[in-house]
Amino acid sequence: MNALVWKTLCMLLVMLLLPLAACVSVRGAWSLHAIHKGIHQSGRVQQVGELPCFAVADSDEAMRAPPELRSLDVFEIVDGPDKSIWEWSFSRNPPVSLAPDDCIAYGSNNGRGEERLGSAPLLRPGVTYGFRFNSIIRFGNDENDYGNREYFGEFCLSLDSVGKFQVHDLRRDKSGAEMCGIEYGR
Repeated sequence: MNALVWKTLCMLLVMLLLPLAACVSVRGAWSLHAIHKGIHQSGRVQQVGELPCFAVADSDEAMRAPPELRSLDVFEIVDGPDKSIWEWSFSRNPPVSLAPDDCIAYGSNNGRGEERLGSAPLLRPGVTYGFRFNSIIRFGNDENDYGNREYFGEFCLSLDSVGKFQVHDLRRDKSGAEMCGIEYGR
């Protein structure tokens, strides 16, 4: 085999093995899953009755392994630091999983944890709100094979013609900002 062919084969082998080696550490803490998907994911806001209901992304990853929730934070988006208005810490034993087709309504916990800021205050139309789920995704049966995930979403409320709240997921429906009477540029 001539030297040029040998060098080419060696380079190809290095190019194929180097990314794999970068994904594995001595103790196995890195996984292909953690590198493949980002930590920050898009969350979803739905309407249940007149309340926003918070959901994780409807991704393939979340469908295969529903995230185990650690906390939920709902906040008012203001100039400067966001203002937390309702926080929830979820039970870890047993863990609280949230499938992509399920959601947690604002002010409700279904008895699965504890509130950290007291009762949820009333939401107001014409205000931009956000929410954040902190969670983990399990990749296998090993308790140490998991990745952190944060699911974010933004929403607002408007009033319909009979005075009932309408929830608008601002990341999925840009026209919602106009209906809420707010400027939205994220």
